Amino acid sequence: MTLSREEVDILQDQPTFLSSKHQKDIFQTIAITAIIIAICHFIVYSSIKLFQITQHFSNKNNNSTHNNDTNNNNNNNKDSIPKNEYANNNNNNNNNNHNQRMLSYQTINLLTNTFIGLHGLYHYQYNTDRPHDFTTVSNLDKIIGYTNYTLFGSILIGYNVWALLIGLFFIREQKVMLVHHVVTIFVCSFSAFFTKGLRYHTPLFFGVVELTSIPLSIMNYCKRNPEFTAKRFAVGFLVVRIVFAVSFLFCRVYMWTPPILDVLRMVLDLWSLCGSWECNVVTGTFFVAVCFLTGLQYYWGVLIVKGIVSLIVKSVFGKKMKEKKKME
Repeated sequence: MTLSREEVDILQDQPTFLSSKHQKDIFQTIAITAIIIAICHFIVYSSIKLFQITQHFSNKNNNSTHNNDTNNNNNNNKDSIPKNEYANNNNNNNNNNHNQRMLSYQTINLLTNTFIGLHGLYHYQYNTDRPHDFTTVSNLDKIIGYTNYTLFGSILIGYNVWALLIGLFFIREQKVMLVHHVVTIFVCSFSAFFTKGLRYHTPLFFGVVELTSIPLSIMNYCKRNPEFTAKRFAVGFLVVRIVFAVSFLFCRVYMWTPPILDVLRMVLDLWSLCGSWECNVVTGTFFVAVCFLTGLQYYWGVLIVKGIVSLIVKSVFGKKMKEKKKME
């Protein structure tokens, strides 16, 4: 227990949830956020779809003469038509449709994470009401204060609700990311709805760290379009990878670690103050969820470090091998 007797008494007198008016505002923010993102996603997806349809008909008209000659030849020799031609066409259409969905999803991720990240950066770096050094802030302020920061959790809940539904029904996202969305919704709900919501660190965890998703979105697009990347964006792709690696390790490992340890300490203090099994379950689940999200950051960080080491090793040994071949 790191709380004083006076702090314990004050915390035990606090209601479980924020006021009903506050909760109503939070639900409205969640709904508005999810609806706005869904509308933007529909517009982006429709625009991509329309652009590719227009491009398809343009190419079809340009090649109409060549296609007519080919069709005449095929009519004279029907046996030359491959049996799996229609199956291949269907597969190509399915792949194109999936690529359109992924591109629209990644575009919205890019735009949303840019807004969330910049919003968090402003409050983290320039908001004078929030001291930068968390060690100078009292436990009470960090636990029950900064109720205006429920906005961070509300926006992130709305975003992850949309992302979860899109991941399940629209793009079939990886299971680990679906779990990530669910856990994030729970963690943000703890901050948004509960009086003891530990909101002091939310500008970092629910804001600044999302800036790393900007280069990640660009990387994902490049990986899904290898021909474009190799021909037109090879150097840019390398730069984006470096920016992502540096920003991820700085924001989600270096900046993440001291505050998250502070959060976990306070969660254990709150758990020790619980007077009911419901409180123990919610607080304990929150502790596990935070540990899970932190473990993901470290796991992804290890993968990034391995990738950097592998790139350096290949670069060094590749040059040595080339020099040996020249000597031979």
